[in-house]
Amino acid sequence: MSTVAFRAAQPSDSGFAFEVAEAAMRGDVEQTWGEWEPNFQREHHARSFKTESHQVILVDGEPAGILAVEMSMAHVQLEYLHLLPPFRNQGVGSRVLRSVLDAAAAAHKPVRLRTLAVNTAARRFYARHGFVVTGATPERVFMQAGAPGPQAQLHAPAGTAHRTRIVALDHRTPATAQRIHAVQRLAYAQEAALLNATHFAPLDRTPADVLSSAERYLGALLADELVGAVSIETDLRAQRMTIASLVVTPMHQRKGIGRLLLAAALHECRGSTVTVSTGAKNAPALALYGSFGFVERGRRTVGPEALSVIELRRPEPGPPLRPIAPDGH
Repeated sequence: MSTVAFRAAQPSDSGFAFEVAEAAMRGDVEQTWGEWEPNFQREHHARSFKTESHQVILVDGEPAGILAVEMSMAHVQLEYLHLLPPFRNQGVGSRVLRSVLDAAAAAHKPVRLRTLAVNTAARRFYARHGFVVTGATPERVFMQAGAPGPQAQLHAPAGTAHRTRIVALDHRTPATAQRIHAVQRLAYAQEAALLNATHFAPLDRTPADVLSSAERYLGALLADELVGAVSIETDLRAQRMTIASLVVTPMHQRKGIGRLLLAAALHECRGSTVTVSTGAKNAPALALYGSFGFVERGRRTVGPEALSVIELRRPEPGPPLRPIAPDGH
């Protein structure tokens, strides 16, 4: 399967974004309004292209399309999801859309979009992913997916993840610190085996370390069971945030829970550059971070066994949003 990732758009990507938009929209525009007027379209594109909301979709590292998403306090607006013709009908669009839905669900927001009425293929595509028509004009159809609410069920892949809630955790209570630590130990023991490490420093952490941590914790709850957690360190001066840990209990891995936790963490980090480190041999973690637009920034070795660690970075220039309120679990 191809690797799908994202990178923040740069001003130099404007021409590529227009090329993608023309490939995706020209036929529908001509069918709706009779012509594709190049000067008007370029002026419209120049006004609407924003590096803070646009991302370049990468397939195996090659620019394949454009994703544009605007986040408001009430909803997530999917402005564009356009792919160049060679990358269509390969499941890429579904994987990109799923990342948008996961992030919106973690933020308890619906996703809204509009598409031209003549583009029946797009309507069928979005309907397969849970979108319903909420309105229409002769030229456009308006659609929405998701029904958010405080700690509502998240829109996620089939399996246990669709019954999982992402909540803020108050790790400064001893009972919660114990629960977080129990999940971490299970996940870190598995990671140590994956990395062939006989001494893995995260396994040295204690419940007291969690209790006294300055990190912010989000948890994944399946019913009332804590099955995963992510913690975030904040550097306000540098406008940088670090994902210090992201763990899911082994029996609940490969069910989409890690994606939900990462999407929620990135929502909390909006407006900041985000960094994370993981073992060079941890292929599942590298694939997960890559699918959210993280790119390698460097490598180092740690510990007496000189374990190779990859440092990853994800630029995120958008404005900060309201954080999730703490939950006592």
